[in-house]
This record gives sequence, structure tokens and C-alpha cells, in this order.
Amino acid sequence: MTVRFKKYILLICFGITSIPVLFAQVNEGELYGKIVGHDGKGISDVSVINAETQNWSLTDSSGNYRLKLPAGKSEIVIRHLGYQPESYFINIGPNQSVQKNFTLQIQSLSLKEVRVLARENEQSLTSTSTIGQQAIELVQATNLGDILQLLPGRPAQNPDLNTAGQAQLRGTGSSSDDKIDALGTTVVIDGAPLSNDANLQVSNTATIGANGLFSTVSGGGIDLRDIPADQISRVEVIRGIPSVQYGNLTSGVIRVETMQGKAPFRGKVRLDPTTQEASLGKGIALGKSNQTLNIGFDLTHSQQDLRIPVPTYNRVTANINWNSHSNNQNWRNQVNLSLLYTKDQDKGDKDAALEEKRYANDKGFRLSTKGEYKSGEKILKRLTYQASLAIRNQDSYNKQLRSGEAQPLPTSLVDGTFEVPFAPAEYYTATRIQGKPLNFYASLIQHFAVSGTKVRDLFLAGAEWRTDVNHGKGKTFDAGYLPPSSYRPRAYSDIPALNQLSLFAENTFTFPLAGKTVQWQAGIRFDKVQPDGLFKSGFDTKWQPRTNLTYQLFPFLRLRGGYGMTAKAPSLVYLYPETAYFDALSYMYYSAAYPDESLALMTTHTFDAQNNHLKFMTNRKAEVGFDLTVGRWSAHATFFKEQTRNAYSFNDVAAAFRYPVYDTYFYIPGNGEKPQLDEVNVDTLTYRNAYLKPGNSLNIARKGIEFTLQAPQIPQTGTSFNLSGAWSSNTSWSDVPDILEISRNFPNNPNGYIGMYESNKTKRELFLTTLRIVQHIPVLRFVATVALQNTWIDKYESTFRGSVPVGYIDENGNTLPLTSAQVKTDFPFLIRTVDPVTYETVNRPALWNLNLKLAKEIGKNYRFSFFANNMFMHNPAYANNRTGYIEKRNLALYFGGELAFHF
Repeated sequence: MTVRFKKYILLICFGITSIPVLFAQVNEGELYGKIVGHDGKGISDVSVINAETQNWSLTDSSGNYRLKLPAGKSEIVIRHLGYQPESYFINIGPNQSVQKNFTLQIQSLSLKEVRVLARENEQSLTSTSTIGQQAIELVQATNLGDILQLLPGRPAQNPDLNTAGQAQLRGTGSSSDDKIDALGTTVVIDGAPLSNDANLQVSNTATIGANGLFSTVSGGGIDLRDIPADQISRVEVIRGIPSVQYGNLTSGVIRVETMQGKAPFRGKVRLDPTTQEASLGKGIALGKSNQTLNIGFDLTHSQQDLRIPVPTYNRVTANINWNSHSNNQNWRNQVNLSLLYTKDQDKGDKDAALEEKRYANDKGFRLSTKGEYKSGEKILKRLTYQASLAIRNQDSYNKQLRSGEAQPLPTSLVDGTFEVPFAPAEYYTATRIQGKPLNFYASLIQHFAVSGTKVRDLFLAGAEWRTDVNHGKGKTFDAGYLPPSSYRPRAYSDIPALNQLSLFAENTFTFPLAGKTVQWQAGIRFDKVQPDGLFKSGFDTKWQPRTNLTYQLFPFLRLRGGYGMTAKAPSLVYLYPETAYFDALSYMYYSAAYPDESLALMTTHTFDAQNNHLKFMTNRKAEVGFDLTVGRWSAHATFFKEQTRNAYSFNDVAAAFRYPVYDTYFYIPGNGEKPQLDEVNVDTLTYRNAYLKPGNSLNIARKGIEFTLQAPQIPQTGTSFNLSGAWSSNTSWSDVPDILEISRNFPNNPNGYIGMYESNKTKRELFLTTLRIVQHIPVLRFVATVALQNTWIDKYESTFRGSVPVGYIDENGNTLPLTSAQVKTDFPFLIRTVDPVTYETVNRPALWNLNLKLAKEIGKNYRFSFFANNMFMHNPAYANNRTGYIEKRNLALYFGGELAFHF
């Protein structure tokens, strides 16, 4: 597609999405009133928001508010930290003023209604779940990852802070696919997207890809352990087709709102078998000005096994929110400062003979600001801005013992044959990786809104910029410790920055059709990496159209559907991998009696592992669903299909080079001189191996259904039922063949050919439901949730495609393709023998698990909570028909409690 053609597409899309603006009229009314607490006193800084236009108003010191609304029916949402959120619909005419007063209730278990579960957002145009503050508190989570278990179809998990937490929205449990899902999930905190793209804490990309010999999430998504649950007031999860405002993603969006505004002093102490956590917080009003300050602290220690001192995880965080607005409420701004320190450590038992040590430290800060200006114009409504800067210091260390025979240790950084020292038969290596990732983000969006007597139109256009760079010292080796073989130092400050520019426009048009209400959202997003001009890029560009449509078929039934493309740019670990170093032995003589006479020559050859043809990872998402509400009953279902293409992975690449092999010309042991080499009769051999190179080879096809059924509370008993679940089928495969180095040792293979085989195609199917029974007794200030989770289908099968080679590497290092006919006639020795059990499907039987959570308020200021996962210790054994191993299924019994208080 030419640049000129792309420009025409952008202009056409911009024109189409702007058409409704030309025909709509401006008709607005005003809503005003007072918001008070149970004592009748006005509450200041309460947010009154129009859910559709996002226009807002804040109450003054007396609790008064005024809000402009488009004519017609609108949903109003009222929120304030520590109070039960309220929402209602109102019809307002053009130029009409309507008074509406409200009384907010402090969140408490003594209220008639408690909200302890995730709720499907019935006003969203796509599949979206919302988890409020009360549900976050009662789920007894330690971090954002624990909160996501409330989503439909997510399996229950025991708290585990000793393992990096990755976001999974629609995954089925496959490790490689889940890592890609996490990479494609964007986490937005107070409007600012977090970034892991500059994380380079990896040991050696050429040998183990985006992994490390220590805890790391490089090449994946945000580590959710870094986000304490106690500092979160609200979470919104978009699993469907997001607005074009959200980019650099494929899977979905997790929007997090932290504690902000005036609030009582709060604290919490949490204990369970592996974790101890304490948190404090307070929100204050700054004098009589329109400003508030909310501060929160968290201190957490986790120990995987109390019987041994390691491994451990420690976290210290602080979150500071400063909010302000102008007296006439045409401008407001929020500044957030987050401080973080974490340490994953596995230093070994101090009483053990080995002195091995492993840890990963992470400390840094994130400063962000967001705000908006209301112009007061009839069409030009709001200008929103966002900027954030995050800097971290990451220090990963791995010291381990290497033992065997004395071997040459190459250290050359350039090609050639060099004399190298011998490593001792037993020695320690100490690799240190110091990263300093910096992430900058800025966006500017102009919002337009017009309304007529029967139509409404919301239009936005914006741009954003992202920079991800790492100024760290990089990979080094401690003095006195030899580096591992094939490892070389690398300075991260030499790696270029990753820059991204995005432009987007979107229109949301509400209009009547056959007497029913239709809401249509259509937008276009243009992303480019390493921009070189407005439409040119030094890497790649991607156009992403997205659309959602809803139709209110009946007052109680809404149909919805959507289709769109999302795209994720590569992180630095994929864009700028390490150089691959290979070292061939050209000569070696080692004398234990005369070590000074030992001599070793190694030939070093380097391969550039950078892939200059990387493309955007993309996901084509389609879904249809319905929202049904009858009285206090509600049901939601979404059928989805996703196709992830060009997903990032590290693939095998053949490495071959010629190197000299020397023989001894003259040597007398004990004469104090090293052997003299024969410089005339030098043999030449071919070195063959493989290294890892980033590519776009991984593909994932996913389809399924998510559903939620909510029954009303039984008034006589205070009992309610919620059934949620998901069925999903996940198929993944790679387009790049695997290089099987061991095939050179196959029988009847005298030339030592190395076979190349198609990678396996795997399919995972999972069907899981969760029935939650909520028992609420307001007079006792008590609530209990029993969750019965059933895994009805847990099926895994693999299409083994690697028995017949599709190519080979000959003795000279040449890579040659093969047809199936050639294999049968000339290369039958490269055909792999496959155990028939490999083709069998693993179909685990149905499994149930029962979890309990309860909370009891003691007076008005204290709350005690308790949870027990797999409370009946149901761990049935299953004999895996493919591996032959006995698997103990289900979570281990795990329990804990917490004490929370506020004043």
C-alpha cells in the first residue's frame, strides 16, 4: 500500500466519522442538585459523570453540583472514594433544568446491597467487566493479578508472589501463548499506560531467548505483582474491541484507578502461609482550596516455604495522588507519583556447601499527570491530555558453580583465532545485568459532542507519542569470576530508543432505527515505529480499523457486535537482540603437571541476530453478544473469535563457519615453553550449530464464549447467586521449522546432516464455570462467598509435524530444502521415530474446587476477613496418558486472613 493511498484512506475515514457532526444540532439541558451523606451534610469533591459523554462535575464544599447533559436519556454515575457508587438514568429536554438530590451511603457490610463480584458493564459497546472498591477489598487480593480472578472463565489461583504475575484475559493455560497474551495486554493506571518494552533483563537472547537465570518478565507483559491491590479503587477490563484511544496492544485493556480524593485513615494487615503484608493510606483536603492529596504505602514480604529461608520476594510501594480543579470547574488535573522497590532473591542456604546466589532487584518511580479542559463551546467540548515518565533501576545477578574438566574459556568480541586461557575444573561464574529502562508517554485528544432531538454524536481525534529506552550499564561479569562460555558483556546504553507515533480518530453515533436505539462506534488508528516523517517509518506501520455496534432490540435486551484490528510493536528485546557468539576449538593442549605450558586456541565467529524484517504483531478480533436484564435478573454472553498473527518469538537459525585446526609441531614437556604449532599443515573444518533470532513466526487462533448470569438477592435470607464461565479453544503453531541438532547423531548419517522439522501444532480446550453463592447478613455486618468452580473440559492435543524433515544442513553448513519424495529416497535416516503416544489427546476428567471467602465488620471501624482455597483438600490424581506421570490436580489447600481498619 503506497503512502499516498494510505493518506486517502485516513481522509476518507475521517470524513465518514465526521458526517454526523454536520447534521446534528446542539440541544442540551442542565442537571443540578445536592449530594449529602447519611448525616445530611454535603459531601465535597463527589464526581458526577455522564457515562456516555464523560462530561463531569464535582460537588463544592456544600455538596452542590451542576452538569450539562445532552437532550434525551442519559446515564449518570456518582462516585466518591469510600462511598457506595450510584448510577441512574434521567430524561432531560432541550434547555431544561432538572434538580436531583442524592444521599450517598458509606461503603459498609451493613448496607442492604454489597458488591463483591465483577460486573459486566451494560453500557459498554464491547465486552467489559468492572470491579469496584468493595469487591477488591473482599477478594483479599495482594496485587492486581489476584483481582483478575473475578473475571468470567478465569481459574482460581493461590496467592504466589514468588512468581512473576502476567495478565491473562482469554488464555487457556499454554505457557508460550499466555506470554504473548500478557505482552499484548496493556495496563493503564490513572490514564497512563505502563510499558515493559525497555526491559532487557535477559541472560542471553541467542541461547535462551527472552528469559533469564533469574526472575524476569522481559519480552512479556507488566509484572502484576508491582501493583498492590490496597492502592486500587476500581478496575475495568476490556476484553473485546477497545476504542482506538488504546493502542500498542493485541489482547485487551486493564484500566486501573488508584485511591484519590479525601478519605479516612485506612490500614490493613494480611497474613497467610507465605505472605505478610501491611498497608496504610489517607486522603486529605488541602485547606479550603479545590485540592486533595491521597497517600498510600504498602510493605510486603513473601517466602515460598517457611521451612527454608529462600526464595523470597519483598515489595515496598508508595502512591501519591494530588487532584485539583478550577473554581468554575472548566479545568481539572491529577498528578500521580508512584515509588517502587522489589526484590526477588534466592541466595541459597547459608549452611550449604555451595555459595550460589540469585536475585533480581527493581526500584524506580513513575510520575504522571492527566487533565482536561472544558471549553464551554457548543461542539468543541473537551481537550484531554496525558503525560507520564517512568524510570527504573534493575539489577539482576546470578552466581553459580560450574564444574567438570578444565576447558578453554573464549572472551573475544571480534571474529578471529586467538589464544585463550583455561578455566579451572571447578569455578564460580557471576553474571550481573543492570538495566535502566525509561518510558515516556504523552497524548492529546480533542473531544467533540453534538446532539439533536433524536441523535447524538461524539467525535474525538488525537495523537500520542511513546519512547522506550534503556540507559543501563548492561551485562557485565564480576571481577574475580569468569564468565560462562558463549557469554559476552553488552552495554545497553548503545541500544537505540524505541519511538512510536500514533494518530487516531473515532466517532460514536447514537440514532433511532425502526423505533429502536442504535449506537455505532467506528474509528481508525495509525501506528508507526521509529517514525521518519508523518507516514513513513524506519520499522513498520499499521492501520487499525475498529468498529462496535449495539442495538436495543427490546427495553430488556441489547444486542452487540464488533470487529477490529489491534497491533503491538516489538519490545527492545525483540528489536535489538544480542549478537550470537560461537567458539570453535582450533587447538588445545592441557598439562596438569605443567599448567604454564598449556595452550588453547579458539576461533570466534559472530552472527548478527537482529531481524530487520520484523513486523507488528496483530490480532483480528470479532465478537457478538447480548445483554439481558429482566427485573433484577441479568444475563450476559459474548461469542468471540481472535486471530493473532506475526506474534513475536525466538526461532532457530543455522550457524555455520569454517575454522582452522592446528597440530603440534614441536613440544618438550617441562621445558617451560608452550607447544609450537604446525603453521603449514593446517586443516580446515566446518562448525555447525544454531542460534535464536527474533521473528514473527508464532500464530494463535482462539474462539469461545463467555457468560455471566446474576440472580437477585433473596430478601428473606440475603442470599444471591452468580454463575459465570467460559469455553475457549486455543490453537497455536509456528511458521519456522525447528533445527534438531541431535539429528546429526542419527544412525546411518555418516555426513552428520542436521535435520530441520516443522514445529508442532498444539490445541488446548478449556471449559470452566464458577458458581458463587453470596450470603449477606446486614444486621451482623457479615458477608460470605462460596465459589464452586468446575472444570468440565480440560483437553490438550498436539499435531506432531516434525517426523519428516523439510530441510537439512549439510557438512559444509549449507541449508537446503527437502521434499517428502527426496526424504524417502535419499534421506530416510533423517526421518524421526515418533512414539505413538505423542499423537494421543490428553483429556482430563471433570474437576471441582470449592473456595471460601468471608468478611465481618467489627463496629464501624474494623473488618476481619478470611479465605480458604480448596477448603476440602480435593486433589484427585490423574494418570497422564502421554507422559505416564501421575498428576495431583487442583490447588493446594491455602488459607489466610486480614484485619483492616479506618478512622
